[in-house]
Amino acid sequence: MKAIYKPQGRAAEYAPLAVNLYTGCGHGCTYCWAPQVLRMEPAKFFGAPKPRADILVQLERDAQRLQGSPHPVLLCFACDPYQPCEDRHRLTRSALEVLLEHGLAVSILSKGGLRAARDLDLLAASPQPHAFGASLTALSPELSSQWEPLAAPPAERLAALRQAFELGLSTWASLEPVLDPEETLAIIEASHSFVRHFKLGKLNYHAKAKEIDWRAYRRRVKGLLLDLGFWPNERQGDFTPGSYFIKHDLGRWVWSGMS
Repeated sequence: MKAIYKPQGRAAEYAPLAVNLYTGCGHGCTYCWAPQVLRMEPAKFFGAPKPRADILVQLERDAQRLQGSPHPVLLCFACDPYQPCEDRHRLTRSALEVLLEHGLAVSILSKGGLRAARDLDLLAASPQPHAFGASLTALSPELSSQWEPLAAPPAERLAALRQAFELGLSTWASLEPVLDPEETLAIIEASHSFVRHFKLGKLNYHAKAKEIDWRAYRRRVKGLLLDLGFWPNERQGDFTPGSYFIKHDLGRWVWSGMS
């Protein structure tokens, strides 16, 4: 079994390569799709996350095979590399060391806040072009805690992004799921000076999604980003500073004339 794989479907819009270090995730996000995809009971997925069996051995093998690849490896899609149990296992830093040793660029996506910041020094000291990203769904800690009860609060995620920016890393934010369009627009206003790439999606598989005018949201968020000097980037898995990427789920509301 490969540790590093090619994401398919919606995930491919974020990265050409990825690795999942843990089975399960302790953040307990109510919108999480991973338990269903992995055919795991939610209680087990959220309540008993653990390192994947022999993940570092598998990762070493795959990193050797991909040595020098221009494509960054994303950590992680089906879990969070800086979830609470990372305090005990310290797996992510070991995984980063394996990837960097073989000349591979890394892109991190996490809701772990300052827990993730402890490995930024490793990325900043490496010659490869690395990217650090956070999933941001709200500025309001109350709204965030309703949907992401054990993830780091929004202010802490923003603080980690600022640290990454100050260390010279490419910084990016995943603005999905959109829980409230006003909150998402406020996130951009608060972070655009140190978050240099935004990936824009929507809310899927939830009744609340039907309450939001996605065409109006897309128009507003695109206008805001253009006003702030960001340009549209259609390259999947690209984190070029000063750009934004609109995922197909959100873009189709304009392309098809839906409202």
